[in-house]
Amino acid sequence: MDKTTQDYYIAEMWSPIVLEAYEANLLFANLVDRRFDKHMKSGDTLHVQDVANLAATAKSENTAVNYETVTVSKIDISVDQFYYAAIAVERVVEVQAMLDQAKLWGPKLSYALALQVDDTLAGLVDNFSQYVGTLNVPTSVDNWIRAVQYLDDANAPDDERFAVVAPAEWANIIKQDFFVRSEYKDSVGQLSAKAKRGFFGSALGVDFFKSSNVEGTNGSGHDNGVFQRQALTLVQQLAPEVETQYDIDYLARKVVAFEMFGTAEMRDTSGVWVKGL
Repeated sequence: MDKTTQDYYIAEMWSPIVLEAYEANLLFANLVDRRFDKHMKSGDTLHVQDVANLAATAKSENTAVNYETVTVSKIDISVDQFYYAAIAVERVVEVQAMLDQAKLWGPKLSYALALQVDDTLAGLVDNFSQYVGTLNVPTSVDNWIRAVQYLDDANAPDDERFAVVAPAEWANIIKQDFFVRSEYKDSVGQLSAKAKRGFFGSALGVDFFKSSNVEGTNGSGHDNGVFQRQALTLVQQLAPEVETQYDIDYLARKVVAFEMFGTAEMRDTSGVWVKGL
């Protein structure tokens, strides 16, 4: 008797350990302005008025004061993104499967929704009118210094400045002495080849993050970006919710996760599109 003739008697086993698909570092939702969530309990558009700076005028003797008239402008944030992710598990699968399929796939529902938010925000980076570099060409130190200068020229706040780069661009940056040598740490900051949850250091007053979800490809380049938090906003009118239902017609347990959100570029001069690898 050999393995071929006795094949029916040789058991095949399924491991309780599964190989879950790797997930991208989803960063953008934590790096943009979230202050407007609380103002969107209803409705589909939020109007945000801007307050411009006033001009000082020299006062002449015995002359009346001239009162400045300011034209108010606004930015509209439309909550027009409605997404869901869903699975249905038939009763026969619940009974016969070794693993709880609804429990197994549940976290992937949440990831699908979070990925959609991240994709949408990543897609705003190349809308910034200010840019440096060239697509599919490694960025230089001068590119990054100029990008930061753009923010400084616009008087963007010094805090909460972020750079999000693709892995290909990260591989270029960490080879540049200007960013990684310890003797420059006090004056420039220091980046590291080690990334934890995407963060790999601070330089030029900017926190640098790496994510494979930056828009673009290794063949055509990526839309890396530098921005102050208030450059972009996310309004999540309906945070992800889950509804379940047992469908008697299909004898299946259905699970649906869904969300509603809107995004907008709020301050164009507080962001820079960094074209690169």
